[in-house]
Amino acid sequence: MKRHGIISAAVIAFCLCAVAAEAAEYPYLLDPDTDSVILRWFSEALLPSEAICGDGRDTRTFNSDTAAAERRITIDGLTPGKQYYYRVKNIGGWSALYSFKTIPERSKGLRFVIYGDSRDNPEIVKKISSMIKKEKPGFIVHNGDIAEKGKYSEFLDNFINPSGDLFSGIPLCLCPGNHDYSGWGANKSGRDYNRLFSGGTDFAYRYFEASGVLFVFLDTNSDLFQASSQYKWLEKVLAGSAARYKLVFTHHDPYTSGSHAGDAYILKLRRELCPLLEKYKVNAVFSGHDHNYERAGPVNGVLYIVTGGAGAPLRGKKSENSWSRTFFSAYHYIVADYDRKSGFKIQAKDLSGAVIDSFSLE
Repeated sequence: MKRHGIISAAVIAFCLCAVAAEAAEYPYLLDPDTDSVILRWFSEALLPSEAICGDGRDTRTFNSDTAAAERRITIDGLTPGKQYYYRVKNIGGWSALYSFKTIPERSKGLRFVIYGDSRDNPEIVKKISSMIKKEKPGFIVHNGDIAEKGKYSEFLDNFINPSGDLFSGIPLCLCPGNHDYSGWGANKSGRDYNRLFSGGTDFAYRYFEASGVLFVFLDTNSDLFQASSQYKWLEKVLAGSAARYKLVFTHHDPYTSGSHAGDAYILKLRRELCPLLEKYKVNAVFSGHDHNYERAGPVNGVLYIVTGGAGAPLRGKKSENSWSRTFFSAYHYIVADYDRKSGFKIQAKDLSGAVIDSFSLE
C-alpha cells in the first residue's frame, strides 16, 4: 500500500544515508514456486516504493508490503515455467531490468544448485556465486549458516553483496542455520535474518512440488521432534505427496562423520526425524552444519548428503562410519540435474570446477 504525505528534505536525506550505509546492491528473489516468488530490495525507509513485473505483454504493479528499507512483495498469479521481467523503484527512479523464470510444473527436466555454510568468507562466496551463475540453475538452495553471528551487516557484507546479481535472476531457497539465529541473547531470535530473508517474526518451513519432485525445506533450529507442529506438518506433507522423488533440505545433518558427529542434538535428530523420512520413502536429505562434503548411505533407503563447504572454515573427519561413502574437506557446491525419464544426476564440484563426487537417484 502506498503511503502519501509530505516528507521533509531532512528525512529524505537521512533515509538515503541510512540505506547507503548498509544495503543490498541488487534486488533478490526468494522462496520460488511454480506460480510465485518473493522479491526483496532496498529502498528509502518511509518512502513509497513499488515494482513492476510482466511477461513482455502484460505488466502488473506491486506495492511493497512494508515501509521499512527492506522492501518485500510477493509476485503471485504467475504461469509455471515462464520467463518474467521486472524493475524496482525508489526515490532514485527505476532499476535496471531483471528477469527470472518460474519453476516448471510439468517439465521434462530441472536443474538446481545446493550449497551451505558460507558464513564469514566473502571471497569464497564471490567465487562460488560466479561458478553457480555459469551453471544456469532454475533455483538455488542454501542450507544455512549464512552469517557467523547472525548480524545484519554480516548477511549483507559476507553473503548478499558478494553474490552480486546472482539472486536477481535465480531465486534462492533457504534453510536457516544455527549461526543465523545467533547474536541476540538467550532467545536467539534471528531478528536480522528475518528482516532480510523471511520478512516475518519467525522462521518458516515450506515446500513445493514440481515436475514429479517434492522439495521440502525444514528449520532444524525449531522443534522438529515428535509431537511438534513442524513434525506434524512434515508428516502431512510427505503422506500427501505422490511425487516420484522426495527431497528434504535441512541445516543440521542427521548422518555425519564430521566435527559434529556424536553431538547429542544430531543423534536425537537421527532417532526422531529419520524414521519418518524412511516411512514415507524420502530419497535424499541435503544438509550443512559440518564444513565438508560427505555422502552417506543409503541408510534404510535414504541418502544423506552434507554440503557445508561454501566459505566457513573447513574441517576434517571426526569418526569412521560404515555408512559413509565419500568425504572431502573442500570448498564446493552441488549441481543436481533431473530428467523425468532417467531421474537425477548429481555432482559435487570444487572451486576448480573438478567433480569430487557424483551419484544418481533413479
